[in-house]
Amino acid sequence: MSGKTRILKIILQTIFVLVVFFFLGRILLNNWSRLNLDFTNLHFGWLALACLVLAFSLASYAYCWKVIMHYLGQNLSIRKAVRIWYWSQAPRYIPGSIWQIFGRIHFAGKEGISKGKVLASIAIETSFLIISSFIVFFASLPFWAKSFDYLYYGPYLLIGAAGIVFLYPPFFNKVSNFFLHRLDKTHDFKYQFSFRQVMGMFWPFLIVWLTGGIGAYFLSLSISSLQIGLLPVFIGTFAISWSIGFLFIIAPAGLGARELVIVSALGLFINRPLAIVIALFARVVLLVLEALILVISSRF
Repeated sequence: MSGKTRILKIILQTIFVLVVFFFLGRILLNNWSRLNLDFTNLHFGWLALACLVLAFSLASYAYCWKVIMHYLGQNLSIRKAVRIWYWSQAPRYIPGSIWQIFGRIHFAGKEGISKGKVLASIAIETSFLIISSFIVFFASLPFWAKSFDYLYYGPYLLIGAAGIVFLYPPFFNKVSNFFLHRLDKTHDFKYQFSFRQVMGMFWPFLIVWLTGGIGAYFLSLSISSLQIGLLPVFIGTFAISWSIGFLFIIAPAGLGARELVIVSALGLFINRPLAIVIALFARVVLLVLEALILVISSRF
């Protein structure tokens, strides 16, 4: 990427984030009277439970990577996996998608892990994160309406079905090796995983999205009363919002894009100002929890 292109990307990212949060803030201010919220009366029981579940979800990202490394022939303790994963993710809000990759190579290299294995793990991890989030979202769709409209949800069903096909080993191996070659053209070795190995790497990612959605639902209960029937909607929403934020290249760490998805989805079931508060509150809490994980992992 040339210097001019990089500068243009940074400018576009900055404009996008500012515009998104400006409009979300404007909607929130103009409709504050509809919220009837009092943050001095937070339900600390739900907040504490939400933080515990969300912290578990965040740690699960590192566990997923640990499992992948195991199938690549590299065993790591969960402590080392968390430290490597989160310290390499720390600069993700800096424009450019290369810093996390360089960080993972750097910190994993200190543990004697080769660059090739790190790049392979990133290719597999990214594929699983995206595919699993779509599958979870697809599984949540029947709970989004009393009468399930297959025509309305058809495109999402196709995406979910495609995600399931992706888990078929011959297809999975081709896609993973393709992305690995794109990351490192000098890496000639091709990985061939069995169905048992693919599923062994896949299932932990479901835990990430399930606990993330449950934690977000508990977090919302700390500020407002919600129906239990919205829990599957929260799980599907927070899963798909991650992928869209990740794939939307002008949103650093999904900032802005993720909030738009959450507000659009939850706004179908609750008033939009409350959906905005939930999206922003979730972002703040997750940032605080990630910072705590970084501090704790650096001391152990």
